[in-house]
Amino acid sequence: MDPEMYPERFEFVNDSIALGIALHILSIDTAERVMVKLNLKTNTVNEFGYVHPEAMGEEVAHARFAVCVV
Repeated sequence: MDPEMYPERFEFVNDSIALGIALHILSIDTAERVMVKLNLKTNTVNEFGYVHPEAMGEEVAHARFAVCVV
């Protein structure tokens, strides 16, 4: 796992991929929430999605996600 990202909430897409929210550690006392994709086969965490250019620098950002399995 990435030592700079700590999982907060995940939903499994299939047996090896999970989408969720993680805390991205910026410094010893600062962190931000980011959307991430966790690959359980390779044990890697990658940022998922993007930040809208007009929202950059905003103090408060919210993210929600849902996984629907058919």
